[in-house]
Amino acid sequence: MLYGVTKKLQTEITDPYVYNALLESFVVHASIILDFFYKPQVKPDDAKAIHYLNSIEEWNNLLPSYAKGPAASEKMGCIGTYWSYQKTRR
Repeated sequence: MLYGVTKKLQTEITDPYVYNALLESFVVHASIILDFFYKPQVKPDDAKAIHYLNSIEEWNNLLPSYAKGPAASEKMGCIGTYWSYQKTRR
């Protein structure tokens, strides 16, 4: 889904509603993938990439570093709650 939407976004899209829907789809799917790889497990049933590996150390060595800094860490994980008034008041 992410790759298909990415390819479509790179073409000329004349309908602004279609463009916005595709862009939203891209952002939501990209956020889910980032969470799968980088976000710490919060609930016991959270599926994480690390669960599919034999070695946590090997995973930590192979995983590219995620952008560090206040801007990246504050925004990560907010995509699913952007309609929350509490999140927008920071």
